[in-house]
Amino acid sequence: MVDIPFVSENFQRSYRNTFPSQTSSGRDLHVSDVVIPIVDFTPTTSGTSLALELRNCINKNSNQNRITSATTTTVENGSGFFNVTCDLRGSSSTTTASFDIFTSSTTSLSIMNVLAGSGSNTRATFIVYLTSIDILRVITDSAADLSVMVTPLADINGNLINPNGFDPQ
Repeated sequence: MVDIPFVSENFQRSYRNTFPSQTSSGRDLHVSDVVIPIVDFTPTTSGTSLALELRNCINKNSNQNRITSATTTTVENGSGFFNVTCDLRGSSSTTTASFDIFTSSTTSLSIMNVLAGSGSNTRATFIVYLTSIDILRVITDSAADLSVMVTPLADINGNLINPNGFDPQ
């Protein structure tokens, strides 16, 4: 094996700045006649992953609900990670929508409250994680005019769900 000095000063300077502990031997980079390829097949480097804002896109996996009365409505009963976007139009002095995770008919946890004044619109976006026994419901008052879009992002184990019809290859 032959040990040949690497002659690019710019590359050596970048290497010394990035890896200062590796240059303490007093030797600069050297190139050998043995090539060891390093291949990274992770989705980020191979270009098969989507940017976060594209993963959150509305697609054929999304479900929309329109609610115009005082009611409790199930907006998602699957398990995993979900992007929830809601638009609430106020038609009284204070119109409310409360998002709760129900684990049984009597046990719930309020996770998001959306308020809108008369004639105003409020948009809220959040990501929620639901286990196999959880149900996401929204409770609205009598003056509600609410649109809710739910898009699955990942399964219960965190494996990303691609938009319907998207093929990264």
